[in-house]
Amino acid sequence: MNKATCLVNVYMPTKKSNSDVDYQAHLDILQAITNKYEDTHTIVFCGDMNGTLIKERNTSHDKKLAKFIKTNKLKLTGFKNKASLKVRQLIQTSKQKHREWDIAGRPRNNHILFVEKKSAKRDLRRQQRKEAAIEREQFLQRLEKDPNDKAFFQLIKRNQSNVKNNAPEILIDGVKTAKTPSSQRETFADCFKNLATPQENPNFKDELLTSRTNRCNLIKEVSKNITKKKILVTQQEILNAIQKLKNGKSPDEYGITAEHIKYAGNEITHIYQNIFNQIFGEGKVASRLKTGVITPVPKKGKDLTQATNYRGITVTSAHGKVYEYLVIEKAGLKNINQSNLQFGFTEGLSPTMGALISDKMNYCVNDMYNSVTSTVKWQGDTSLSFSIDQGVRQGEILSSHLYKQYINELLSELEAHNMGISIGNTYAGCPSCADDIVLLSNDQNEMQEMLNTDITSTKNTIYSLIKTGVHGTNGLNPRTSCKIYQVYVIPRLLYGLETLNLQNKDTIALCSFHLSTLKHIRQSLPNRTASSAVYLLLGTLPITAELHKRQLSLLHSIAMSHNNSIREIAWKQHTAGRPNNFFKRINDILNMYQIPSFNEIMNQHYNKLDWKNIVRTAIPSHIS
Repeated sequence: MNKATCLVNVYMPTKKSNSDVDYQAHLDILQAITNKYEDTHTIVFCGDMNGTLIKERNTSHDKKLAKFIKTNKLKLTGFKNKASLKVRQLIQTSKQKHREWDIAGRPRNNHILFVEKKSAKRDLRRQQRKEAAIEREQFLQRLEKDPNDKAFFQLIKRNQSNVKNNAPEILIDGVKTAKTPSSQRETFADCFKNLATPQENPNFKDELLTSRTNRCNLIKEVSKNITKKKILVTQQEILNAIQKLKNGKSPDEYGITAEHIKYAGNEITHIYQNIFNQIFGEGKVASRLKTGVITPVPKKGKDLTQATNYRGITVTSAHGKVYEYLVIEKAGLKNINQSNLQFGFTEGLSPTMGALISDKMNYCVNDMYNSVTSTVKWQGDTSLSFSIDQGVRQGEILSSHLYKQYINELLSELEAHNMGISIGNTYAGCPSCADDIVLLSNDQNEMQEMLNTDITSTKNTIYSLIKTGVHGTNGLNPRTSCKIYQVYVIPRLLYGLETLNLQNKDTIALCSFHLSTLKHIRQSLPNRTASSAVYLLLGTLPITAELHKRQLSLLHSIAMSHNNSIREIAWKQHTAGRPNNFFKRINDILNMYQIPSFNEIMNQHYNKLDWKNIVRTAIPSHIS
């Protein structure tokens, strides 16, 4: 049940002689309010408690307040940054001067007590600003030394003064209108429940549905009746599965994260072992492994008052993820073939339903889709749970692999009929990334508009960083701004351009944007500043060199790939030596920077670190 909020704004008696009785009387009033409303309301105490839990101070007021908080098990919220020892001393001095000034009748003008009070407060504010500046500089140094998404978004949050609330005042779903957070929450729940419920569709072929249903039922019956040796899980296999969990993810419905499970380590492996062995033995998956929390995320550029303009991002059970990693391992899904044209969600894993049919594993996987439930998290609370009756489970480890097997039949059929282009004898008509399939023919497409769109999108990224201080004046220092530009903007600018044959005007447009941005970062250098001077002052590379780095990285990925199709295409394209071909351009780049030849790279198998060191050394040496 969603409780209403009881907000109690208090101003407790100040610490004076014989004030303990008065302070306790006020606490008794708060206790009475708590006793009356705690079952029906969420009680929030705010205001000035005139007491503290700081260990350095322990007055009678502080003791009474601490006892009240402990008795009622109150949760403390507020400013989380701890003040330094010097700041706390200055706070005490400021309070003391204020108290002396107050006792004297609050004199003004040039009275010594008034002057001392103002001076004490000024010293406190000066020290706080000084420490804030030091902390900010240390944060920027950490960001520059180790750029990562978490630190970058912390920077954005720190520098944005006005944080927009994406929650609409009114939410509409069809004819229903929801204005309160609780009603909006249930509206979202109804919306996502409808998406997860099979609907009658007049355009769907009944015979196809019947055929697929019968096929699934047959697979389930065969799997159920298979009598093979028991599937047993070892504690080492469980530990290996636990280590694959990703840190820093949102907690599941029960507040469990990957870190909880990892830190528990050997203490929980025997519990997991008993549970998972029972699941594999009976073919029934525990309901708590099949829960999810859906967070509505607004679609870009859409009307936020419409519930259908939100997509749901699901966080599934952390315990369930451990089970899924075990399923992948126990089913032997690492070395099973899939179409060579499928590149999405593939890191040595290509699960196919055929492997699961051979034993009871299929029955276990099938049961993961029975009695699946989710709740919607919105405005700090969750809705009632509802059933998920269709679709591949979002947020599940196995989902991407199961979908790849589902679509694999289509890719194989296209290849069997040779529909689309081929490079030599190698079919390349439908490269795919998960559910994104490209059908390629011999018609040449115009790429100019794509490039124009890319630069416009990158400019928008630059504009969005202005609030973080990435600009020429009164912002971050140029070194930090340049680092942010290199780590977060350049990848977006050059995304997907590695394989394109850029025209001269395209390269000029990229160089112009790159130089203009760097000049603004370096304290708004004038446009007439020589390009070499800009690169030297900021320690950066020309945009063409940045593109070459990415092209060489792509070449190394191809050389290290175990995908036979992509390697065959690489050799054939290299041998053909056609002008404007990617591999022709790669040969020119290798010669320019005096890097090992194409043949040597394809056969030598440089490891990733060695290859990066070769590129990082060769490109700057050539430019200098």
